[in-house]
Amino acid sequence: MSSAILRTPDLYAEFGDTVPIYFEIHNPFGESLELLEPSTGFLLQVQWGVERWLPSGAHDFLQSTRNALLDRSVSLEAGEVFQASSPLELKIPGNPGAIWEVTVQATLLMDGISMGEEVYPVSKVQFPLTHFYVFPGGWETLVDAPFDNLARLVLLGPDSVDRHLLVCCALLPQSQERQAIRLLADAISTAPNRRRAITIAASLAWMTGSDFGLDQQAWKEWIEEGKMRVRHDT
Repeated sequence: MSSAILRTPDLYAEFGDTVPIYFEIHNPFGESLELLEPSTGFLLQVQWGVERWLPSGAHDFLQSTRNALLDRSVSLEAGEVFQASSPLELKIPGNPGAIWEVTVQATLLMDGISMGEEVYPVSKVQFPLTHFYVFPGGWETLVDAPFDNLARLVLLGPDSVDRHLLVCCALLPQSQERQAIRLLADAISTAPNRRRAITIAASLAWMTGSDFGLDQQAWKEWIEEGKMRVRHDT
């Protein structure tokens, strides 16, 4: 009956950070309401997932659920907003890789909603999914000109550069994403070494959801035939 919003403070974070996740409940009605607390207290279930990509193109998905008790009542006047927060530590086992896409959603369990003389049998408030990206240290230097940095980095040989290609791809504005896909497809054959070519192919796979590996011709045909698709296109 009320509207719920889940917020992260920023679109980007860094490996190892602890970021606050904000939970907001809005009362859109013209009278006050109260969430009815179970005898065991309000239980907040927070589900978070990490899609982790390595420069090699290997990727996996990790998911975890954390339960917390909300130690305060929830009574809202008309138009009032309730807000609580919970810290999320951005650490996972193993190689952190190049880029994470973190998704967070949450559920608040309760015994109902009281509004005026009525009690409504609502068992939970569902906070819709939100997402943000997590990068390795040094990502801030790539923010101002991610396309120009991508064009520069594909030509450099050191392996320390590899993961920053994926970071640049994630930082691109939508207006430059298709241009970047063409740049990466062209760069496969001019990469300074095979390892960099593999990272270029991994960046293409991350951006597009397609995977032609090091087959430059297949990538170019896919582009020329109008099949280009960018990550999160609907």
